Amino acid sequence: MTRVHQALSGVGPYDAVSTQAQAWRELLGSWGMEGEVYADSIDPRTGDGVRPLRELDPDPGDLVVIRYSAYAPSLRPLLALDRRKLLVYHNVTPPRYLWNHHPGVAVACALGRDQLPRYARAVDVAAADSLFNASELELAGASEPRVVPILFEPDRLLEQGPEPEGDGPLVLVVGRLVPNKRHDLAIAAFASYQRELAPDARLMLVGEPL
Repeated sequence: MTRVHQALSGVGPYDAVSTQAQAWRELLGSWGMEGEVYADSIDPRTGDGVRPLRELDPDPGDLVVIRYSAYAPSLRPLLALDRRKLLVYHNVTPPRYLWNHHPGVAVACALGRDQLPRYARAVDVAAADSLFNASELELAGASEPRVVPILFEPDRLLEQGPEPEGDGPLVLVVGRLVPNKRHDLAIAAFASYQRELAPDARLMLVGEPL
């Protein structure tokens, strides 16, 4: 039976790429294709279910999924594996958004984008989670990159949590607190909304800082 293993540079409890890896594992497992998620860096808050990358030892018939979203030298040795390989590209933030705010992260992003062609050309199949990212893969040298949509749990949209405090409408913005997410535009739009339509409205920004 073919197993599908996924390799990431790092996993965290609220990270979108990590969440997709877990969702893939559950879906593929339901189809009879078991596999593990491996990562070089594992946030302890993630809990069980992720194994250290150094333990990845796929059998000849296995498929290795490489999830690429950052400069990841720890994933580079996987390109030499004599196994079927699928690259899933989640985008690497262009460094121009970060030079003035976090030069160290900007350097890592520049390296990550510079290394993308090496990954794109070394795998059997390349895929991305959007048409935009697939176009970047094609520019990086991937042959006919596929688009694999994001998996999500629609039933969770029906779950109702506790009501927020206060009577006015609550505007929720979710995303990492970094310049390229343009929270400044969200704040400006909210200010207009509050001024013109809902003086008692509240704004909540939810996300981890850079």
